[in-house]
Amino acid sequence: MLPIGLIIVILIVLYFFAFRGQGYFPGEILLIFAVAFFGLFIIRTLYWNSRRKHWREQYRANQPLRILRQRYARGEITKEQFEEMLRDLNRTS
Repeated sequence: MLPIGLIIVILIVLYFFAFRGQGYFPGEILLIFAVAFFGLFIIRTLYWNSRRKHWREQYRANQPLRILRQRYARGEITKEQFEEMLRDLNRTS
Protein backbone atom coordinates (compact mmCIF):
# COMPACT_ATOMS: atom_id res chain seq x y z
CA MET A 1 0.00 0.00 0.00
CA LEU A 2 2.89 2.37 0.65
CA PRO A 3 4.08 2.41 -2.99
CA ILE A 4 0.54 3.13 -4.17
CA GLY A 5 0.26 6.08 -1.78
CA LEU A 6 3.64 7.41 -2.88
CA ILE A 7 2.64 7.18 -6.53
CA ILE A 8 -0.57 9.11 -5.87
CA VAL A 9 1.27 11.84 -3.96
CA ILE A 10 3.91 12.16 -6.69
CA LEU A 11 1.23 12.42 -9.38
CA ILE A 12 -0.61 15.14 -7.48
CA VAL A 13 2.55 17.13 -6.80
CA LEU A 14 3.64 16.88 -10.44
CA TYR A 15 0.19 17.95 -11.58
CA PHE A 16 0.18 21.03 -9.38
CA PHE A 17 3.69 22.03 -10.45
CA ALA A 18 2.79 21.59 -14.13
CA PHE A 19 -0.34 23.76 -13.89
CA ARG A 20 0.83 26.28 -11.27
CA GLY A 21 -0.71 29.72 -11.63
CA GLN A 22 -3.71 28.59 -13.62
CA GLY A 23 -7.20 28.56 -12.18
CA TYR A 24 -8.54 25.30 -10.82
CA PHE A 25 -12.12 24.20 -11.29
CA PRO A 26 -14.11 22.91 -8.30
CA GLY A 27 -13.52 19.24 -7.63
CA GLU A 28 -10.32 19.08 -9.63
CA ILE A 29 -8.46 17.29 -6.85
CA LEU A 30 -11.25 14.72 -6.72
CA LEU A 31 -10.84 14.11 -10.44
CA ILE A 32 -7.10 13.60 -9.96
CA PHE A 33 -7.72 11.08 -7.20
CA ALA A 34 -10.31 9.25 -9.31
CA VAL A 35 -7.98 8.95 -12.30
CA ALA A 36 -5.09 7.82 -10.08
CA PHE A 37 -7.33 5.33 -8.27
CA PHE A 38 -8.66 3.74 -11.46
CA GLY A 39 -5.19 3.61 -13.01
CA LEU A 40 -3.73 1.91 -9.96
CA PHE A 41 -6.73 -0.41 -9.74
CA ILE A 42 -6.13 -1.60 -13.29
CA ILE A 43 -2.41 -2.10 -12.63
CA ARG A 44 -3.13 -4.00 -9.40
CA THR A 45 -5.69 -6.23 -11.08
CA LEU A 46 -3.33 -7.13 -13.91
CA TYR A 47 -0.47 -7.77 -11.48
CA TRP A 48 -2.54 -9.95 -9.15
CA ASN A 49 -3.92 -11.99 -12.04
CA SER A 50 -0.41 -12.69 -13.30
CA ARG A 51 0.77 -13.64 -9.79
CA ARG A 52 -2.24 -15.91 -9.28
CA LYS A 53 -1.47 -17.68 -12.56
CA HIS A 54 2.19 -18.06 -11.56
CA TRP A 55 1.38 -19.67 -8.19
CA ARG A 56 -1.25 -21.93 -9.72
CA GLU A 57 1.38 -23.26 -12.15
CA GLN A 58 3.89 -23.67 -9.32
CA TYR A 59 1.34 -25.64 -7.30
CA ARG A 60 0.62 -27.99 -10.20
CA ALA A 61 4.30 -28.48 -10.95
CA ASN A 62 5.15 -29.51 -7.37
CA GLN A 63 2.18 -31.81 -6.82
CA PRO A 64 4.01 -35.15 -7.46
CA LEU A 65 6.73 -34.16 -5.01
CA ARG A 66 4.13 -33.20 -2.40
CA ILE A 67 2.36 -36.53 -2.79
CA LEU A 68 5.66 -38.39 -2.45
CA ARG A 69 6.53 -36.52 0.74
CA GLN A 70 3.08 -37.20 2.19
CA ARG A 71 3.39 -40.93 1.47
CA TYR A 72 6.81 -40.99 3.16
CA ALA A 73 5.49 -39.05 6.16
CA ARG A 74 2.57 -41.47 6.56
CA GLY A 75 4.99 -44.41 6.46
CA GLU A 76 3.59 -45.92 3.26
CA ILE A 77 7.09 -46.09 1.72
CA THR A 78 10.54 -46.60 3.16
CA LYS A 79 13.40 -44.13 3.04
CA GLU A 80 15.09 -46.07 0.23
CA GLN A 81 11.88 -46.08 -1.82
CA PHE A 82 11.42 -42.38 -1.15
CA GLU A 83 14.95 -41.54 -2.30
CA GLU A 84 14.61 -43.70 -5.41
CA MET A 85 11.28 -42.11 -6.35
CA LEU A 86 12.72 -38.67 -5.65
CA ARG A 87 15.62 -39.37 -8.03
CA ASP A 88 13.09 -40.53 -10.65
CA LEU A 89 11.06 -37.35 -10.26
CA ASN A 90 14.17 -35.18 -10.51
CA ARG A 91 15.30 -37.06 -13.61
CA THR A 92 11.99 -36.59 -15.43
CA SER A 93 11.65 -32.88 -14.66
